[in-house]
Amino acid sequence: MKVLLVDDCLEARRLYREFLKMFGHEVTLAENAFEALKLMDTSEAGWDVLISDFNMPKMNGIELIETVFERHFKFQRIILFSGTLSTDPSLKSLECRCAHDPRFCFVNKDEGVERLNALMTAA
Repeated sequence: MKVLLVDDCLEARRLYREFLKMFGHEVTLAENAFEALKLMDTSEAGWDVLISDFNMPKMNGIELIETVFERHFKFQRIILFSGTLSTDPSLKSLECRCAHDPRFCFVNKDEGVERLNALMTAA
């Protein structure tokens, strides 16, 4: 699958890219939400899966996903991942909006890349 991975941490981007490539996925990296949106606006190829970190400066993962929905970008699966998902109050509105959308899911980073791969291939 073609994956767009968004994370402000360089080490995390590189690590997840290598693991996802081991599972056979083609991975494009974006340092932040604005870079990801620019890629989405300008790329003709598109991606099957969007994986975004939650906690990023200027525009967090929830805001990125809301923008993706507003602009009608097409993904088979949208995964928001972070180590702080379960405790953030801003997650409630997105949970309500996505409760009946099978493309969308939340993953804690400590669940590992096997969980990410399983969710992606279930799309």
